[in-house]
Amino acid sequence: MSVEYPAQYLEGLRLFNAEDFFESHEVLEDLWSETEDERKKFYQGLIQAAVALLHFGNGNLGGA
Repeated sequence: MSVEYPAQYLEGLRLFNAEDFFESHEVLEDLWSETEDERKKFYQGLIQAAVALLHFGNGNLGGA
């Protein structure tokens, strides 16, 4: 069984794994805004993780 993932999701994960958290957030946010099913909360969690890591990396522990 093969599973196909949206291109935006794969790009968001690639950016996340490359530690480009700002761009990952941007790409995933576009996907999140277009999603109307149960995946929306999952994408939201990934976005929140990317933003937290962005703030942490910038020394903004309050924002993380």
